[in-house]
Amino acid sequence: MNERQGSRRTLQSPAVSSGAAAATFHNLHAIPAKESLPFTQQDLEQSVHQRFGNIVRQHPDQVAVKMREDVVTYAELNALANRLANTILARRGDQAEAVGILLSRGPRVIAASLGVLKTGKFFVPLDASFPKTRIATILDETQAGLLITDNQHVSLIPQAAQKRIMLDFESIDSAVSTEDPALSIPASALACVVYTSGSTGQPKGIVWDHRTLLHNSMLQTDLTLLRTSDRVSLLTSATGNAISTIFFTLLNGASLLPFDVAREGVDRLAVWLSQERISVGLIASPLFRRLCESLTGKDGFPNLRLLRLTSDSVYKTDVDLFKKHFPSGCTLLNGLNATETGPLCSYRIHHDTEIRGNEVPVGYPLRDKEILLLDGAGNKVGFNEVGEIAVRSRYLSRGYWRKPELTESKFKRDSVDEQVLYLTGDLGLMRPDGCLIHKGRKDFRIKIRGYGVDVIEVEAALLAHPGVSLTAVIPRSNESGEMYLVAYFTSRPGQTPNVSDLRMFVRQRLAEHMIPSQFVRLEAFPLTANGKVNRNALPDPDRSRPELDKPHVAPTTLMQKRLEQLWEEILGVRPIGIHDNFYDLGGDSLAMASLIVGLKSEFDIDLPIGALVDFPTIDELTRQIDSDQNTTQRREGSVSPLIRLQSGTGRTPVFFVPGGVGGDSEFFVYARLTRHVGGEYPFYGLRARSAHGAEHSLASVKKMASDYILAIQSLQPRGPYYIIGECSGGIVAYEIAQQLQEQGKQIGLLVLMDTPRPSLSLEARRRVNRFCQPILTNHYVEGLTFLWQQLHQRTFIEKVRYLRNKRSKIVEQATQVRVTPRGQKVSRAVEHVQRSYSRAIYSYRPRPYRGKMTLIVHEDLTGRDLKLGWETLVGGGIELHRIPGSHLSYIREHVQATAKQIRECLDTATAIELKKVE
Repeated sequence: MNERQGSRRTLQSPAVSSGAAAATFHNLHAIPAKESLPFTQQDLEQSVHQRFGNIVRQHPDQVAVKMREDVVTYAELNALANRLANTILARRGDQAEAVGILLSRGPRVIAASLGVLKTGKFFVPLDASFPKTRIATILDETQAGLLITDNQHVSLIPQAAQKRIMLDFESIDSAVSTEDPALSIPASALACVVYTSGSTGQPKGIVWDHRTLLHNSMLQTDLTLLRTSDRVSLLTSATGNAISTIFFTLLNGASLLPFDVAREGVDRLAVWLSQERISVGLIASPLFRRLCESLTGKDGFPNLRLLRLTSDSVYKTDVDLFKKHFPSGCTLLNGLNATETGPLCSYRIHHDTEIRGNEVPVGYPLRDKEILLLDGAGNKVGFNEVGEIAVRSRYLSRGYWRKPELTESKFKRDSVDEQVLYLTGDLGLMRPDGCLIHKGRKDFRIKIRGYGVDVIEVEAALLAHPGVSLTAVIPRSNESGEMYLVAYFTSRPGQTPNVSDLRMFVRQRLAEHMIPSQFVRLEAFPLTANGKVNRNALPDPDRSRPELDKPHVAPTTLMQKRLEQLWEEILGVRPIGIHDNFYDLGGDSLAMASLIVGLKSEFDIDLPIGALVDFPTIDELTRQIDSDQNTTQRREGSVSPLIRLQSGTGRTPVFFVPGGVGGDSEFFVYARLTRHVGGEYPFYGLRARSAHGAEHSLASVKKMASDYILAIQSLQPRGPYYIIGECSGGIVAYEIAQQLQEQGKQIGLLVLMDTPRPSLSLEARRRVNRFCQPILTNHYVEGLTFLWQQLHQRTFIEKVRYLRNKRSKIVEQATQVRVTPRGQKVSRAVEHVQRSYSRAIYSYRPRPYRGKMTLIVHEDLTGRDLKLGWETLVGGGIELHRIPGSHLSYIREHVQATAKQIRECLDTATAIELKKVE
């Protein structure tokens, strides 16, 4: 018995001979493929059903749709659509109007869509998974004059909507004509209004006309090289992806096979793909990962020649899964598309394709689609720069249904050439060869403690963990309104990574502010109708103790209990054990600052910031406090400049002079930097006297350096000395090395990080002060020094261009770098003494230095003098290294690269010293 003979027909359709169709379907891969009609630009100037009619005449007995036992040929599908169309015309006439369709996926809903198009009306797909309120809203917004449904779905229609004229699909009179309606419908007529899934906001109706639907089908045909012998999977319903898949398949004479994953299950999907001999598989990325989890290694997909991932980001781990589980003759297709635009670009991946890094390109633009990358002002960005992805084409959506303001803001129409520019809201980077890299959504970029974070990048890092199957990272806010990240994940079979494992893993890949504060393990993710993760349905995280690598041990001593109460208050987690890591519980630099303040105010403990870096558990911190080691940090009644950032294991200590105003807030960043350098080297920070506002800054850089040298030599009496200074701190580091060298001491390493030589005139400094007093308050005078030097090197026209490009970045940087303890504001008195530190930096005039210097600068530096003016002063030569990122990001987002470079410098200096000893 073949498939057709064994089917249980539930469709009302004309009596069409089925023997030829059954033979064709059963032996689909045993006969030569028939040629489909070519898809040309001229074919876009017709109606969708006109193209479909041509396919029916060419392949009447070819199977069009098969779902379980229902098998329908092209002739049968056309006859069924005609009977529905003639019924609608008899009741509603041929005026254009919206027609809602609420039917189960399969031949019926496809016949209904075609039938509506044949009447000159446009269809609005609905789905049984939609809430009743959403169905009612869509019907009200579109003012649908007709709703096509059946007895199975009537109960899903809200009472108010049931007053509309409803057409029961099952009650269509079999005597109604199956002839094509004699209507001429232009390509510009509306075809459908597709509502988005609403996973990240309110759903919007996106309007397609016949020309747009035909063009999308033509591009899909180009991408898949579709043949009439192909069997195409349909795994979604009532979405733009589903409609595109339906029509590009049926407008080429191939066979469409819907599969209800929610009903049948993911485990059944693998068997179905093999049994139904699917040759072109279209699957959402999250569903693809779940499918791969269910594979046993014995699964085979010999008929699958193309696998296209849709709906969500694709990572290198997905490519690895593809190569592991799918045949060598199969091609993986990645790309970018939106419901408003259709397919935009594509990237083909074979088993020998090498993917570098975790990002998988979305590829090269398709025909009739011009891809532009724009900055915030609407200007094009250059190659290898991130901008908003915009597409210019004649073949885009008509806009949003009855939302003229939203349409106008997103669709920019050109009256000259009829092109439309659509702003996608996605971010991208274009390589010089024209290949596009997707960088996530603009609305997925958020600010965490003033720093921009792309949650897609965080998700990619977490997904690289071998125990993580699927992940979604979303922002949350605490009671104070501060944003933090929560990472939801599902684990792979047989693996249950704990929070400690995950945090340690992503810490090697992400900047500190990008590490999620909470990790929540789920059994399964809620998905939308089109297979995307439904972020709105993710549960709120509780504040119970997460799964850690160590069991919970309750506090026993009084100090441990007092610290537990303070940690619980600051972190909002209960219960906390004495061996729980502060960071694994969600602690970050702001929480650390609050803890230091709390220890001081409640227990009168003046804890150096380095203590929390070295002793991140209650047990370790209690022992540190009990031993009273922090008293060694005091000298002559005042706080010592030395702050221990890392204990190290016996190598020569490294002394670090921070940027900014030399205060504690800067050390949150540098403490993390030292951890990435490695645990062998002891690191000590040198804190400015004015850091807390209790003392005025020393009057000059020379006096600061002398003060720091006393502290340095109390710890290390003899050289060689390793000195590192960042930004404005590099100026002080330069003077420290200068004075030590004059004392006859050996300098093993002097590193200046992004430090321009101070050379402004007095009048120039006054102009800078008047120009940007708010930035002075935020302690980024040194950034303006660099800006002035950049302008000084340019012509007038270059200055104007430079300022236009940098103005928004300067303002953003000036407003986002401030880091203070929670709820605390820096008083005017503190700001006054801290500004005295900046004035001392500005007044410094460096003298020639006999030794060698290493200079680390960021790659965004575009000036002609990459050595920042130091080459005329440094007699021993300058070793230059460039680090990815900007002045703010190179020690934050790109901390691994910066730490690696510092480590290489230290290892080289150490090797030289050892060689001297030998």
